[in-house]
Amino acid sequence: MANRYFESRRYSLEKSVVDLYAIVSIGASGAATVTRGKGIASVVKSTTGVYVVTLQDRYQQPLLGVRVDWKQTAAVPNAPFVYQSAADTVKTTRTITLTTCAASGGSGALVATEPASGNVMYIRIALSNTEAV
Repeated sequence: MANRYFESRRYSLEKSVVDLYAIVSIGASGAATVTRGKGIASVVKSTTGVYVVTLQDRYQQPLLGVRVDWKQTAAVPNAPFVYQSAADTVKTTRTITLTTCAASGGSGALVATEPASGNVMYIRIALSNTEAV
């Protein structure tokens, strides 16, 4: 269990919800730099368009949700982020894998795509810090 002081005033049917936020700047060759991220140990590029977010703590329940928004450079088309982690990774390895994707040709299939240098990712991770369900 994370041993941090979390604000307890929250109205939710989920118990002990913890929100983590990170601001990540994308540099040359897709390199990631965390410019703000309390509770986030690191964000590292794994392969083309794939980023591994490592949390500072383990949490008791699987993820409640991940949301990624981004500020883009004008030259980059809008590409969605796809969350790809196994459900229990925050309990064991403390990691979450995110992939930037774009539609491929006319098929509409999503393929991993490198975000351009200068883009900024805004990541929100919702977790549960209790064994109670």
